Amino acid sequence: MREVRQKSAAAGKVSGILETTDIPVRSCENPGVAVTEDNSTDPWLEKTLQVVRDEVNAFVLRFARHPYRHRVEHSLHAELFEVIAIGLGAGFADEPQVRIDAGMPGRAYLTTPVHKEWPLFVGRKRRGNVDLAILTPQHLEGLTIANFHNGLTPADIGVEVGLDYDFGHLRRDSEKLERSGLRNWFLVHLDRKRHRQRTVEELENFVRQNSRADSLAYAWHNPVVDSSRYKLLGGSEICSFEHVS
Repeated sequence: MREVRQKSAAAGKVSGILETTDIPVRSCENPGVAVTEDNSTDPWLEKTLQVVRDEVNAFVLRFARHPYRHRVEHSLHAELFEVIAIGLGAGFADEPQVRIDAGMPGRAYLTTPVHKEWPLFVGRKRRGNVDLAILTPQHLEGLTIANFHNGLTPADIGVEVGLDYDFGHLRRDSEKLERSGLRNWFLVHLDRKRHRQRTVEELENFVRQNSRADSLAYAWHNPVVDSSRYKLLGGSEICSFEHVS
């Protein structure tokens, strides 16, 4: 069994491949509160935002500790979908609670607030999909089946997750979410590739200093020295685990 040990500082590199960086590293056991643009007093949405923040941070920590739990990005989406859904009482074992209209008198179907690949729109123009979407019951109730199929109601919360992509992909995902019209969104960048020091510093400076840094989470497993670095939602510090056999 592998033990995970938390590191508190870093410096140096090996043959151009990053071993550590000069970016400050500390314990992230008590992250801050992720800030969103939503000013709603809707109790359901406020509670749901907290569930999503907590589950995303726990998800990032699990990746930092066990970066090879999943082989592909789709499996990570499935994990995050399920823990958020369970946190909202809408897991696969739970009966769906939100009514959508079948368009016929006396008939309706039930759905859940958590959905995969929900469309993003700016006005009438589609801007792709978001990996995970959470919608308030008010936005779902009464949707026709056709409008439900086409995702023709805005998501209240969006979560985008990327695995083993480069910095350019992270930046494009951030720009997509900023243009999406979503009032509440979170972006998670997970990585297990070898990188040079400059690349890691670009990534970490972006997730720490972006205007929406509170909504960005990051974890990178360094295969050269077998350690993981991460940043949680609501914080700006880069933290580190050293994997010890």
